[in-house]
Parts: sequence; structure tokens; C-alpha cells
Amino acid sequence: MTENITPQIIRLVAWFATPVTYGVLLFLFFFLFVRPFFAYIFNPQRLARKKIIDEQRKRKEAALALAENKAFENLPLDPDDDNPPFMTDDQKIAKPSVPDPESGGNIVKKWLHSDK
Repeated sequence: MTENITPQIIRLVAWFATPVTYGVLLFLFFFLFVRPFFAYIFNPQRLARKKIIDEQRKRKEAALALAENKAFENLPLDPDDDNPPFMTDDQKIAKPSVPDPESGGNIVKKWLHSDK
């Protein structure tokens, strides 16, 4: 009689062992990886530090923009000057092509083909 019960018990234990093993592995995955990850992401101290750093960065950018504007306020504007000192490179490049779009196109074509 014990001969028939032993294989049945082994099959029953094997049948339960697979889902239990997967359940334990899934629990360990959530406990060791997912939970600490979300604890780090939603950490109030980290979020507060990030907010402070973002505010400091915005203040620094605003101060730099204000300093640039202040630097341009004292420049003399000469209406006869073709290239004022505060003109950007894009404006300097576009200026010759504004009166005649065809010549601007030719300039760009020459510039593109000069690399070959």
C-alpha cells in the first residue's frame, strides 16, 4: 500500500512546488527590486532637493539672461553700421541674402558645394 502512496505524494509535491517556487521568486523580485525602486523615486527628501536644484538653475538662467540684456543696453547703435556688434552669426549670414533671395540661394549653393 505504501508503494502506491509514495509516487502520488511525489507528484503532489511536484505539482505544488512549481507554483510555490514561482510565487517565492515573484515575491522576492517585488521585495528586493520594485519596492526599493519606488521608494527611491518617490522619496520626499530627493524630490525636495530636486525642486531646490531646479529653482536654482532657473534663477541662474534668468540672471544670465538679465546680464546679457544689461550688456546690450550700453552699446551705441549706429544706423549706418552694416554689422552691429550684437548681431548674431545667423543674422550676419542672412543679411546679404535679404535684398536678393536669388543671390542668397547662390551663396548657399556655393557654400554647400565647396566641401566636395
